[in-house]
Amino acid sequence: MRLNVFKLARAMCVALMVTYCSISAAGQGVVTLKKQKIRASELIKIINKQTGYNILYSNQIFNDKKILNVEFDGADIHKVMNILLDQSGLQYKIKDNTILINQISQTEESSSFKTANSFQQGVSGKISDDKGEPLHGASVSIKGTSIGISTDAEGRFTLAQAKVNDVIEIRFVGYQTKSYTITSTAQPIALSLTADDNLLDAVVVTALGIKRQAKALNYEVQTLKRDDLTAVQSANFTNSLNGKVAGVNINASASGIGGSTRVVMRGVKSISQFANNNVLYVIDGVPLLNKSSGGASTGVFGDIAGTESIADMNPDDFESVSVLTGPAGAALYGNAAANGVILITTRKGSKEGFKLNYSNNTSVMSPFVKPEFQTTYGNRVGEYESWGSKLVEPSTYDPFEFFNTGVQQINSLNTSIGNEKQQTFISFSSTNGKGIIPNNKYNRYNFSFKNSASFLNDKVTTDFSASYVKQADQNMASQGQYFNPLVSLYLFPRNDDFDAIKYYERYSVSNNYFTQYWPYGDQSLQMQNPYWITNRMLFQNTRNRYMISGNVTYNIAQGISVSARGRIDNTDGDVTRKYYASTAPNFAKANGYYSWANQKVLQTYTDVIGTFNRKYNDVSVNINLGSSYVKEKTTTDGVSGHLATVPNLFSIRNINVFNTLVTPFDNKATIGAFGSAEIGYKDYIFLSATGRQDWSSRQVNSTEESFFYPSVGVSAILSDMFQIPKSTLSYLKVRANYSSVGLPLDALGITPGTVTYPINNGSVTPITIYPFPNFKAQRTKTYEAGVNLKLFENKLGLDVTLYKSNTYDQLFLGTLPGGTGYSGFYAQVGNIGNKGIEASLTYNMKHNDLNYSTGLTYTLNRNKVIEMVRDYPNPVDGTSFNLTELTVDGSLIREGGQVGDIYTRSFLATDQNGKIYIDPAGNFSIVNVDNVRLGTVNPDYTLGWRNDIAYKNFNLGFMVFARVGGIVLSQTQALLDQYGVSKKSAVDRDHGGIMINGGLYSDVENYYKTVAQLEAFNTYDATNVRLQEVSLSYRLPKKLLNNRIGLTFSVTGNNLLMLYNKAPFDPQLTGSTGTFYQGIDYFMMPSLRSFGFGLKIQL
Repeated sequence: MRLNVFKLARAMCVALMVTYCSISAAGQGVVTLKKQKIRASELIKIINKQTGYNILYSNQIFNDKKILNVEFDGADIHKVMNILLDQSGLQYKIKDNTILINQISQTEESSSFKTANSFQQGVSGKISDDKGEPLHGASVSIKGTSIGISTDAEGRFTLAQAKVNDVIEIRFVGYQTKSYTITSTAQPIALSLTADDNLLDAVVVTALGIKRQAKALNYEVQTLKRDDLTAVQSANFTNSLNGKVAGVNINASASGIGGSTRVVMRGVKSISQFANNNVLYVIDGVPLLNKSSGGASTGVFGDIAGTESIADMNPDDFESVSVLTGPAGAALYGNAAANGVILITTRKGSKEGFKLNYSNNTSVMSPFVKPEFQTTYGNRVGEYESWGSKLVEPSTYDPFEFFNTGVQQINSLNTSIGNEKQQTFISFSSTNGKGIIPNNKYNRYNFSFKNSASFLNDKVTTDFSASYVKQADQNMASQGQYFNPLVSLYLFPRNDDFDAIKYYERYSVSNNYFTQYWPYGDQSLQMQNPYWITNRMLFQNTRNRYMISGNVTYNIAQGISVSARGRIDNTDGDVTRKYYASTAPNFAKANGYYSWANQKVLQTYTDVIGTFNRKYNDVSVNINLGSSYVKEKTTTDGVSGHLATVPNLFSIRNINVFNTLVTPFDNKATIGAFGSAEIGYKDYIFLSATGRQDWSSRQVNSTEESFFYPSVGVSAILSDMFQIPKSTLSYLKVRANYSSVGLPLDALGITPGTVTYPINNGSVTPITIYPFPNFKAQRTKTYEAGVNLKLFENKLGLDVTLYKSNTYDQLFLGTLPGGTGYSGFYAQVGNIGNKGIEASLTYNMKHNDLNYSTGLTYTLNRNKVIEMVRDYPNPVDGTSFNLTELTVDGSLIREGGQVGDIYTRSFLATDQNGKIYIDPAGNFSIVNVDNVRLGTVNPDYTLGWRNDIAYKNFNLGFMVFARVGGIVLSQTQALLDQYGVSKKSAVDRDHGGIMINGGLYSDVENYYKTVAQLEAFNTYDATNVRLQEVSLSYRLPKKLLNNRIGLTFSVTGNNLLMLYNKAPFDPQLTGSTGTFYQGIDYFMMPSLRSFGFGLKIQL
C-alpha cells in the first residue's frame, strides 16, 4: 500500500496552523467577566483561570482586598491589568506566562526575573514528579492562608509572601499532597511529588462516559495509562493488556503483526450457533463496532486469518484504558455488556500552550517457541517421509531459514495547543511491518483531530473529533492445511535439496508462462511449494475508515447538565484473492483463480444524557437519565471464479463467475432508554442502581421484542465509617452488586422480523427451519462481591473480587424428519456457569532518587456447561428433544464439562494386565471408545507480575507472565513424529527404540505412525512462564538541551525468554480468535520474540 505521507503531513500542518491562529486569537490573555463589587484577589484568580497567567505580587505594596466593578467581554490582558492597577501607583510586567506587579519607582533591575529574591522575604523553587519531570500547574500555597500560586512550564514558582517557619503545601492532580516547612529563603528549594495511583477520591470514567467517584463504585475498574500500552508496542494494542489486568484472558493471533486478538473476560458464556463472547470496546463513551477481516481460521481446513477494527486504533492517541470485567459496571450498555467492556479515553489538547511530541519504535522479530527437528536421518527412495537410514553427514536443511527477520516500525507525531477555553490535539502515526513469513505485510496510517472548547463562562462545553485510518495487509496466515507454507516446509525430507525448491516457479514453454515447481505432490496434506504459497497465492485486504464524533454539554445549573453526542463510523474494505496458474487444482483451475469482495459498514450512534448531581448535607444524589440509538448497516458485494482465458490476468472480465455475493440488507438498529441512580451518605456508604430497556430490530415480531437490564449494588468505605487511623489502615472498602444483562440474537434471516424467502428462477424457496416466534435475549445473571484495601499510607494495595455468573437461553438446533417440510427447529434453553476470583496486589516505594513499584494480577475462572437441552417439546409432534453434547467448529462440548475440554475416541489396546498390547507381528491395536475427556485448554489460573524501577533519569520495567494448568493439543508435533522429522524420533532411533512395557520396542516408525492418530499421546501441559516484557529507558537531562527539549532513548523486548514450557508450541498463541478450536496447534505460525529501540522527542 502506498500513501502520500507528504500530503497528509502538509494537511496536518495546515490544520495545526489554522487551529493555532484561532486559539491564539481567542485565548491569548483574553478575559470575559461581568461582576459588581469583586475583590482584587478574586479577580486575580479569574485572570489566572481564564488566561493561564500567574500573577506575582507582595501584600506590602498591593491591596488585594480592593473592590472593583468590572465588565470584560473578551478583553485582552493589558486592558484588564490596567483597570486592576488603576490609581495604585503600581506597574506590571509580563514574561512568558507570569505577570509581576511592582512599584513604578522600582528600577528595571529590581523588577526583572533575574533573581529569586525580587521581593522582601519570599521563597522560590521548583516542583517535579518522582522521575524528575517538572510539574506545570502545581498549586503552591502557604498553609492556613489564601496565598498561593501555580508553577510555570518548568515547574518553577515564587511565593513573595512566604517567610521562614511558614509551611507551604504543594498539590497536583494525580499526586500525593506534600507539606514543607521553610527553613531559609536564601536558596531556592527543590521538591518532588509522589504519584498517587490509588487516589481514593479520584474521578473515573464509567459506562457511557459518565464520571463517578472511584470510592462510590460497587464494582472494580482497572485503569491503565498510555505508557502502560506504549512502553513495549504492538501493532494491535490489545496484546499489551495481557497480564496487566485481572479477569481477562488474552490470546494473540498466530497471524502475526496486526492480527486479531482473542479477549475473553470471566470465561466463555455462549455456546450457541451464533455465539459471541467478544468484549465490547468503547471510545469516549461510544461503543465501537469491531469487525474482523479475513477468516477465523478455525481448524485444519480453516480460512486465512485477518485483522480487526480495534487494531486500527493508535494507542498513542489514548489518555487511558479502563477495563470493566463485570457486567454490573457495564450494564448501561445493555445487550453489549454481558462480555465485559474496555473503555478507551482519548487525549485532549494541552491547556499549557504549544506542545509537540514525536516517537519512533523499531522492532525486529524472530520465531519464539519452535518445533525441534532432526538432521541425521533421511528419506527412502520415492518417499516423502524421513524414515530412511542414518545419513553419513548430518543434513544442512534448516526449516527456520525460510523465515525472515520480521520488522515493525511505529512512528507517531502529535501536537497540541490550547488554553483554559480551547484545546486542540492533532496526531499522525504510521505502523509498518513485514512478518517472519515471506511476503507477509502490514501497513496502517492514522490521522486524528480533536478539539475541546468551553463557552459562556463554562456553561457550554464541546468536543469534536475526526479520524481517518488507511490499512492494508497481505498473507496473514495462521494455521491449517490450506494456504499454509509450514506443512510442506516442516515435513520436507531431510536429505533432499531444498535449495531447488527456492526456485518455486519454472518457465513452461508449452504454456508460455511460469508454473509451480513442486515434484512431491500434495501428500494428502494439500502440500505445495512453500514459496509458491507465499508469493503466488495472495490474500490482500485493504480498508479505509473514518470516524467523526461530537459531544455538546450544557451545564444548566450547579450539578445539573444535559449532553448530546453522536458518532459516524464508516469503513470501506476490499478483500482480494489471487491464485496463479498451476496452483493446486482444489483451489484453482488451469489458468488461476480470482475473487474480490467489497464490504461497507456504517455505524451511526447518538445519545442524550441528563445528569443531576447534588449534595444535601450528608446525603449526595447522582442521577443520570438518557436514551440512545445505534444503527449498523453492512453492504457486501463481490464476485469470484476461475480465470477464463488469459492465465494470471486477475480481472472480473477474465473469470468464469461461479459465485456472486450480494447482501444489501444486513442492517440492524437498537433503541435504548437507560438510567442510573446513586445515593451516598457521608461519603462512606453508597447505594446505586441502573436500568436499561433495549428494543432491537433483530427481535421484531418476536414474543420478547424488548429487554430490560438491571443492576444494583452497594459500597461502603469502612475505614471512614469507623474512623480507623490512617496510619494503621489507609483505606478499606467493601462492595457487592447484582446484574442481569442480555444479548439478543445477532443473526439475520431466522427471527420472525428478519426472515427472508429467496427467489430462484421466479420461484420462492421455502425456509428450512421451523418458524420460532419466541426468540429472546440470551441472559447473563451475575453476583459479585469485592474488597479494596490500602495499607501503609497507600503504599500497599490489595483488590479482590469474587463473582458467579450464569448465562441462560442458549440457542440450539434440533432436527426434524423430512416429512415435516422442515429440517430442524430452534430451542432457547441451557445454562453456562462461570465463577472465579480476580485479584491485584500493588506496592509502591520511594527512597531518595529511587522509585520502585510492583503489581501482581491473579485471574481464576471455572467454567461449566451446567445444562444443555432437557425434555424440550418438539414443536411438530410434541416429543422431547434432549441434547447433552454438541460439536461446534471441531470442538466437542458436553454437559457437565467445560467449554474448551479436549476429548479422544481412541486409545492403544491393553492386555489383561493393563500393559500396551503388541501382537506377534509387532503391531499395535487401536480401541475406539466413546468420547473420553483428556483435560481442558482453560488454565487453572494466570499471573502477571509487573515491575517498574526508576532511578534519576533511568527507568527499567519488566513483566513476567505465567499461565498455570490446562492442556493443549499439538497435531503439528504428531505429524512431525509421523513423518520422522522430529528430534525425538531421531533420538529414539539412536537409542534403538522406545521403552514400552518395561522393554525396548525397536520399530520406532510404526510406533509414531500409530500414536500420531491418538490425541492422548499428543497433549501437553499448557503451563508456561515467560519474561513477557522488558523496557529500559534513559531521559536526557533537559538542562543539556536548554530546558526546551525532552529526549528519551529506550530499548525494549517482548517474549524475551520462556522460563518454563513443556508444549512444543506457545500455549498462549491461538489459531482462532473465535469461541472454539482453542489450544489446538495444526502447523500454527510460531509466536514472535522481538527486540526494539525507541526514541521520544518532546518540545
